[in-house]
Amino acid sequence: MRLMLGMISSANMFIGQYLSTLELSKTMITLTGGLLWCAETAGCICLMYFYMKKFALEFPSEERKTVHHLGVTVAFFSALLYSAMTFANIAYFSADYFTAAYQQILQSAAPALDSSSRAMMTKFIEILPQIYFFSNLIYCFLFGSIASSIIFFMSISSSNLSYSLFR
Repeated sequence: MRLMLGMISSANMFIGQYLSTLELSKTMITLTGGLLWCAETAGCICLMYFYMKKFALEFPSEERKTVHHLGVTVAFFSALLYSAMTFANIAYFSADYFTAAYQQILQSAAPALDSSSRAMMTKFIEILPQIYFFSNLIYCFLFGSIASSIIFFMSISSSNLSYSLFR
C-alpha cells in the first residue's frame, strides 16, 4: 500500500519520458504529459483518501491522529520510492538521454559562458542525480503530507465515517 503511490508516479515518469521520444508534436507531448500528470495527482490523492479512510474504519479504536500519521508515513515512503526511481533513471537507466539533453543545453549556452562557468556546469552534471533525488524527496513528501493533512481534517477526522469511498 505504501509503495503504490510511488509506483504510480514512477510509471508516469517513464511514460512521459517514452512519449518524448515519439515523433509527436511538442504540443501533443505537452498536452498528453499534462493530462497524465493530472490523472496521476488525482489518482494518488484518491488512493491516499481511500487508504486513510479504510484504516480509520478497520481500526475504529485507534486515535484519530494515528490515521494522520499513516497518511504522513505513506507520503514519506511513496516519496522515497519515487525519488529512488528518479535517481536510478537519471544515473543508470537513461543516463545517456539526460547527458545528451544536458550537453545540448550546455552547447546552446556556451557562447555566454566563460571557461570556469563551463567547467562548473560540467561538474554539475555529475551530481545531478543526487540533486534530483533530494529535491524530489522533499517536494513529494511535503506534497503528500499536505494532501494527507487536508484529507484528514476535511473528511476523516469527523466521527461519521461510512463505508462509501466518497461522502
